[in-house]
Amino acid sequence: MSSLPDRTARSALDPLWRGLRAVRAAITVGFYMVIAPSGYVPFALFCLLWRGEQRQRARILHRVSARGVRIMHWWLRTMRIIHFDWRKVDLGLPAGPCVVVANHPTQLDPTAMMAVLVDGCTIVKPSVYRRLLVRPLLEGAMHFEGPSLDPMSIDHVLHSAVDRLRSGMHLFVFPEGTRSPEGKLHEFGRIAFEIACRANVPIVSVALRCEPCYLSRETPLFRPPARLPRLFMERLAIDDPASCGGDSRVLRERIESRYRQWVADGMPAIVASSAPNAAGSMSPTLRGTGEHLAWTGEPGACYGVGMSKITVNNHGPYRIEGTFSITDAAGKEFGLAGRTVISLCRCGHSANKPFCDGSHARQGWQSSCEARELPPQKPKV
Repeated sequence: MSSLPDRTARSALDPLWRGLRAVRAAITVGFYMVIAPSGYVPFALFCLLWRGEQRQRARILHRVSARGVRIMHWWLRTMRIIHFDWRKVDLGLPAGPCVVVANHPTQLDPTAMMAVLVDGCTIVKPSVYRRLLVRPLLEGAMHFEGPSLDPMSIDHVLHSAVDRLRSGMHLFVFPEGTRSPEGKLHEFGRIAFEIACRANVPIVSVALRCEPCYLSRETPLFRPPARLPRLFMERLAIDDPASCGGDSRVLRERIESRYRQWVADGMPAIVASSAPNAAGSMSPTLRGTGEHLAWTGEPGACYGVGMSKITVNNHGPYRIEGTFSITDAAGKEFGLAGRTVISLCRCGHSANKPFCDGSHARQGWQSSCEARELPPQKPKV
């Protein structure tokens, strides 16, 4: 664990690191404004002059766009503005088309998705889609306009989405419709789940987390944290709509509940598992510093429990799994609602002590613990 003088020295330098990161962000924005037209013109000419099949044009544009956003993320890593390495992401997507849903903590989530999926399209807000210079490029890549206030527009969105999936594309959607509140979630919309049910394709839940939080609504571009933010993308589960009887409401409730449990547990890191569970989901494994358990389709439920285990997560909470109880100083037991995995606050910032509420990430709290041997117990006199 870091010593108190080290932490004090880092705190004193925090304004300097924030200032340097903000300057690098400003340089990046200026550089982008200069080179953006040189990227737009070839794209626009390609879309205008293309006379071949629309799907092939979209595939070419997706590959070029993916290369562009990968270069962008390389630049952001190199400038130490925010770190996201698409090469280390393995979502283990099923063969064939699928719907990918994700929470939405940062402004960079769409470009991160493009870098990883490559051949993926998405639903675009009408206010963005209808911009004069943007629309031709979005149409060329077979992205499509999201629903407007007109109820009839939803049918157009569903038809467009199913058409893309049947042509072999992936579709990625942020079901909250806007960026997530820091450490929380908005209510999920139903459209992504209805699309998966109508097209009868798997729906992949992807967990995005940024530590410490940056480029959220609460932490804008020119107010960066002192510590280098890192964006992580991991698979949470894969669900078959048939396991819900093709009911998009049931599918949405299952997946939203799973996300909310993950957030309530402090947004832990995840390792994908390839074994489907009884609920029709491909379950993840929760990862701290060692082997953890896998979630089933029901939030909070786990399999493979043999004994209680406590993991001390680096820069994060204590994670307890297995069969256990938690009591207060008077011996009164906390009601855990059947949970067999739970996270306890280690940073001291949680507003829901003794449980973790994700404050360690928001505060940029740091503490690393490596396993070590304790000295022998002293004999009792």
